[in-house]
Amino acid sequence: ASGGCTEYISGVQVGSINNTGTACDGYKDYTHLSTNMEIGSSHPITVTNGSPRAGDQCGIWVDWNRDNDFSDPGEAISVSGTPGPGPYTATIAPPAGAGLGNTRMRVRVEYVSPVALDPCGSTVYGEVEDYMIVVTPTTYSISGTVTSGGIGVGGVTVTPSPSGTPATTDDSGNYTISDLVAGTYTITPAKVGCTLTPTSIGGITVGPSQTGKNFTASCVLIYCDASATTCDEYISGVQLGSINNTGTVCNKYSDYTSLSTSMA
Repeated sequence: ASGGCTEYISGVQVGSINNTGTACDGYKDYTHLSTNMEIGSSHPITVTNGSPRAGDQCGIWVDWNRDNDFSDPGEAISVSGTPGPGPYTATIAPPAGAGLGNTRMRVRVEYVSPVALDPCGSTVYGEVEDYMIVVTPTTYSISGTVTSGGIGVGGVTVTPSPSGTPATTDDSGNYTISDLVAGTYTITPAKVGCTLTPTSIGGITVGPSQTGKNFTASCVLIYCDASATTCDEYISGVQLGSINNTGTVCNKYSDYTSLSTSMA
């Protein structure tokens, strides 16, 4: 497909594609420029006419089933502002059943007469450009909260299996595991010093997303290691409240947490 210029495509903007300020080439292969689109999502596209005229028109096609043509149902995209000078706008939405991966999108600007708007063939006026859409599967999420005594516990890692990226609870104990494809998952929480109940939750079927997958935590405080290499100086006594621990010798480190005192 190609055109003979006069009117031409000076800009295409959709998703992460922002190809503007281009001149006319009759046909240009921009398939090295791509944007990701999840099945079921919607993405606005704007096409700019570099030499606009009232009788110009714009067409957009996407080869959703990747069979190397643009003639299947749903592959011609409805475009607003055509016929006319533009800019032209549309919404690109990968349908259910679209092939996953690299998918060609064709954009055409041409004079409305005498040739009907078509994704293929050559025209006296106008330009054709091709781009790449990377179609990805619909994704879902699993979310919940980890608490201890009704208070959120941060820093708990919740890992999905058989696939997916682990999530970590925030300071309020909330987590969300995102970008999961449809399927059945088991999630397992973990944090050093904490016992999590239940130890895991299995049989979670996503598609749709799932919420309320909650855990409770029982945690003990974990402190950094500390000691001395010599005993030139040492602690011979600590007196506080009911604690009266005197006459001690150097042990470099000693755990006296068995000794306690109450404080109001």
